[in-house]
This record gives sequence, C-alpha cells and structure tokens, in this order.
Amino acid sequence: MKILIIVLVINSPPLLFGKADARWYYVLLKGLVENSHSVTAFVACNTLEDIAKSQTLFPRPKYDLRCYLIPTESKGLIDKIKTIQKPYSYIFSPEFHQEIAKELIKPYDILHLEQLWSGWLGLEHRKKAVVNIYYLFSLDGTFENKKYLETRLRKSFTYRAEQKLLKAFPRIITLSERLTQHIQTINPEAEIYTVPLEIDFSFCPFYEDKHINLQPIVGLIGSFN
Repeated sequence: MKILIIVLVINSPPLLFGKADARWYYVLLKGLVENSHSVTAFVACNTLEDIAKSQTLFPRPKYDLRCYLIPTESKGLIDKIKTIQKPYSYIFSPEFHQEIAKELIKPYDILHLEQLWSGWLGLEHRKKAVVNIYYLFSLDGTFENKKYLETRLRKSFTYRAEQKLLKAFPRIITLSERLTQHIQTINPEAEIYTVPLEIDFSFCPFYEDKHINLQPIVGLIGSFN
C-alpha cells in the first residue's frame, strides 16, 4: 500500500462519544494513521474543553492534530459581507487560514475536506482535493416555506454557494445515492464516490430478551436537528 501525505480538514473535534460527525472524524483520523499514512489534521473547535479532549485522544508525536477555536464575535459589516460571499466560512479563524496555507505549500498527496463548507479552504488546491459531503441545504429544502426576508436571503446565498463549491471540485464523496445523484446533475464531470456511514456494534450490545425492550427499536446515525 502506498503511504500518503494527507492534509485533513474537519469542522468539529474528533471525539469518540461526541456528535455523529465527531465520531466519524475520530474513526477517520485514527484509521488513516493506523494505516501508516502521514496525516496533518486541522480542526475547528467550539471550546477549549473540546481542544483538550481531542489532544488527549490524539497525542503527539503519533498524531499531528492542530485545533483552532471557532470565532464567536463578528467584527461588523466586513464580516457580514464575507458571510454572504462565503457562507459558513466563519468557522475557520484567520489563524486557521494562515496555518493551513503554510502547510499546503509543502509537498502533500491529498487535501481531504470534510463537509462542503471546508471547500472554501481548498479552492486553490482542488486538483489534489476530495470533499466529503453529508447533506445539502438545497436537497433537504432547509429554507423552504419560510416567509421571513432574512430566511429568503439566507436561502439565496446558501444555495448559490453550494452550487459554486459542488461545481469546483473534481472528486466528491457522499453518504448516500440520493446525494450522489443530485450532485451529478450539478457537476456531471466529477468523480463521485458513495460511502455510507456504519455502526460499530461493539459499542451497541444487543439484548434479545423481549422483557427488556417490548417494542421495536430503530437506530439512526445522525440527529433530528
């Protein structure tokens, strides 16, 4: 197996018992390193506690994990204009931008971008990039049937940004065939790979005793947000 130099961008901390995406990030980072790849991971975190937990799970020197706090305060009109031009790019701080730019000057094989909005960091490096997409606002109809002017505006620039990013990248990973088929209509030239999430049942013991669970149980990977 060829050993790859991978620059990984994830938009929340890789925590085993965190949110659904955080658990996937934990598996992804751990799996890549255990398969002997050289990985530099850039992570956007909400709290110092998340940074501490992540660094405990992925200590140096085995892991090159670099965490940056998500900015919490807007600096005014300029930031609002940037939000319209690049929706959801606010989670990546100026320091995040500076440090990943320095890393991408060095030799690497793959820029792995988790979630579509990480694509704002990879537009100048799209030839070596792959972006992993879990959902699309436009496909899910997130802003539909809302009459507020602010919501209609957010719908307009969010959907437009999705189209721009989806058309920009030549290699895309999705979680479902529904996503794959939708993206193919937007970027028919892209190589698209469908890789569904799975459950590690070692963390989910099964009890056959009907007295414990009288009704059927449905498992969901994700959230009801």
